[in-house]
Amino acid sequence: MGENGALIKIVDTNTPVPDGVGNFDYFSEVRRHGNTVTFVGRFYDANYYQSGLYIYLDGILSKVISSTDTLFPDKKIVEIYDISRHGFDGESLAFGTFLSDASMAIFRADRISEPVPEPLTLGGTAVAGVVGFWFKKKKKKVAA
Repeated sequence: MGENGALIKIVDTNTPVPDGVGNFDYFSEVRRHGNTVTFVGRFYDANYYQSGLYIYLDGILSKVISSTDTLFPDKKIVEIYDISRHGFDGESLAFGTFLSDASMAIFRADRISEPVPEPLTLGGTAVAGVVGFWFKKKKKKVAA
């Protein structure tokens, strides 16, 4: 509840998808920590599909990461399928995905608390962290 017990609408099916097309038509995996809310949202019609992870933080609704993002040159997120009940602590967000090469992965996105030289969202941090983790794992495999 909001101030004085009032309800605060975060998103509904009339809300435009941030960095997307159309309005949301589906929500799941809603998680809250303090005043921050995360959820999986979707837009689908005959010509376009977008599944994504969204965050309502400091009164602003933003995309963290979605099926429009490419993680690696050959992999895109197809669907975000899970945010664990304990997967969001206000600073980090863990979530599961299906990827375009038919694999699955679990990622963690960390909130940026210091200013950065250019605008970078929580989603950008997730992609950067995933790529860094992937390169680190690949380097270990090569060295072994």
